Amino acid sequence: MAASNSTNTPTGSEAESTQEGSAGVLLASCVEIILCLLGTLGNSLTIAVVCRNKSLQVVSNFLIASLAFADLLVSAILVPMRASQHMAQFHGTNVPQAVVEIAGFVGRVNIIASISSLAAMSIDRYIALSHPMFYLSSVKFAKGKFL
Repeated sequence: MAASNSTNTPTGSEAESTQEGSAGVLLASCVEIILCLLGTLGNSLTIAVVCRNKSLQVVSNFLIASLAFADLLVSAILVPMRASQHMAQFHGTNVPQAVVEIAGFVGRVNIIASISSLAAMSIDRYIALSHPMFYLSSVKFAKGKFL
């Protein structure tokens, strides 16, 4: 049995020390920072366009803005948390367990928000396509008129 432990595979702290400072971890954190910036910008612009342009304020666009808001939370909160975890790993330190738990909670909430927005969009499109007369007569638009 003792001979099986003498293999050259890293164990415990040796495996962690081979991962800290690696180029892959640094690359992952850089990609996450770029995704954070682009995601925040793109989703913010989507929300701003829907909110400022009266002609775009219809039910389907509000649902798109809702999905953009859920994605904005991911790109503005969750992705930077993950990038900080990668940067800490690169420098050989640990992120506090509370931060990891908060990131997990925020991630789950954002997944539920995204799935809910997608489900609402699917229901809206189903009703609009399968019952167009009902949809046009029952859905009020932002101008307060029936279409």
